[in-house]
Amino acid sequence: MRLNIDKTIAKPIGSFAHLDFTGRFNLNWTNGPIKALGITICSDYEVMYEENILPRLKSFDNILMMWHSRGLSLKGKVTILKSLGLPKLIYPMSVLPIPSLVVEIVDNMIIDFMWSQRTPKVKKDVIIQSIESGGLKVHRFSAIVETNRIAWINRILDDTKDSKWKCILKSTISPLSLRHFTECHLHPSIIDKIKIPFYRQVYELWNRFRQEPVQLKEIM
Repeated sequence: MRLNIDKTIAKPIGSFAHLDFTGRFNLNWTNGPIKALGITICSDYEVMYEENILPRLKSFDNILMMWHSRGLSLKGKVTILKSLGLPKLIYPMSVLPIPSLVVEIVDNMIIDFMWSQRTPKVKKDVIIQSIESGGLKVHRFSAIVETNRIAWINRILDDTKDSKWKCILKSTISPLSLRHFTECHLHPSIIDKIKIPFYRQVYELWNRFRQEPVQLKEIM
């Protein structure tokens, strides 16, 4: 499990981003984008969006277009969405900030696919319900994104693992601790100061969906 130095590319980040590390540590250095585990990483979020999100949106759209003419039943379309369509988006969405406009576009693409770009015969709030409740269990992309972001709260508060990535988050929310970060209701102006857009989305959603305390013991 050792790094293959010949295939390794290093990139200076943070306060080191402007420094020239050429020739240091026998590594190949770059100041441009790098790719790791299928995700293009760079300091320009617009480039990161163009490299990671747009191609997968196009792939998602191509899959829906390919199956659009097959005359599938509604249940068949749900199967295509769950098995072939949405998996194209879920991985990059789980590690990158996703613009709200993209979430809205994907939700609209899902509805257009389900009803063959015609006027929906059933309300969106109904079709996403379970079969027993009269729905078809159609995934709502916005709900997938929200669930993923809120699930990160568990990872942040997991004291059983000394994950090194947490030091990055700690530095961006200082002087707050991680527990204060998740337990306090911060003013939107403070949330906007969280430098990393991904964690800013995590906290915005957590702040929106968390329950208000109703008992004294929940406050103490």
